[in-house]
Amino acid sequence: MKKTKSSNRPSIYQTVTDRIISSLKAGVIPWEKPWKAPRFAGGPFPRNFHTGKPYRGINVLLLWSSHYSSPFWLTFKQAQELKGHVRKGEMGTPIVFYKQLPEDKKTDEDEDPRAPFLLCHYTVFNVEQCDGLSLPEIEKPTAGPEIDEDIMDQRNANATEIFASVKARNPAMGRSRD
Repeated sequence: MKKTKSSNRPSIYQTVTDRIISSLKAGVIPWEKPWKAPRFAGGPFPRNFHTGKPYRGINVLLLWSSHYSSPFWLTFKQAQELKGHVRKGEMGTPIVFYKQLPEDKKTDEDEDPRAPFLLCHYTVFNVEQCDGLSLPEIEKPTAGPEIDEDIMDQRNANATEIFASVKARNPAMGRSRD
């Protein structure tokens, strides 16, 4: 039996799983990325540098788990279209998406009438891996507003008072569920 070329490639599902596990083992927690990275106009969520569209779903975690501070990503071809290029030797990051296949004209009553979806993947590069691109300015992270301790104490007291009032009207609320 002849092996097809696709059978030699790892499953994209396995690739995504391995990437997340590898990041966690390295101490990188993907969902913490936006709080550690510099901010760009438009926020910290990863998005395509060429189209401006934000990435969604598992791609957000995959791209946040990288060590790059820029949220901008693009394909090799998109870098070329923007008169830039990916530096030699740079490794890309896999992302995934579902593409709906064209509907089949013949339909049986027993078959699902919806067109099937196909899991596809691309390799993208962070703009920090590229040369010749005009990058947007980095916004300096702003310090949060100073917290007035007296106001916080009053808010906590108000919340405690509200909770006690609700609990007094509903005695079952304070009971343990054991």
